[in-house]
Amino acid sequence: DAAGWQALGRTYAAQGRHALAVAAFRNAVRLRPDDATLLTEYAFSLAVINPRPGLDDPQRLVERALQLDPTSPQALSLAGTLALDRADYDAAARHWERLAQLEPPDSPTERAIHASIAQARHLAAIRGFHLFLVRERYAKKDPTEDLETPRSTRKLPIFLTLEEVEPFLGQLAAALE
Repeated sequence: DAAGWQALGRTYAAQGRHALAVAAFRNAVRLRPDDATLLTEYAFSLAVINPRPGLDDPQRLVERALQLDPTSPQALSLAGTLALDRADYDAAARHWERLAQLEPPDSPTERAIHASIAQARHLAAIRGFHLFLVRERYAKKDPTEDLETPRSTRKLPIFLTLEEVEPFLGQLAAALE
């Protein structure tokens, strides 16, 4: 069933075995194609093993997740990261601004998100300035073309819904009886 495949995918992802996670998430998505959390987890593992678009494009998957749940913190975070990776700094900032609105004001997470937004806006300004210089013929080449985007080494947190936790709690209660 889809929940089993998703649990297996989460286990593999937590172990850093994203190729196996992708296979499990792909099976889960076939059974439950309209689950925003599942699509986001699938997109994340897919982006880890192959960030380039292909048959299963992480960008397309996260866009679908956001259509299903526009306030999904995981999907907004990943959408911003994918936008940053493709040097679409304005889109990264827009996704992260929506994400920041979901966080408690002045929380550590909200401050970290605002730091990422500032970084994306800074990169957008630098890129825009150099594109202007090239367009106006003040420069021959845009030096930001070769600019590598910052990479996050943090993994997305894995959240379980109440519906996913209840079976585990039921099994625990039965075992304690």
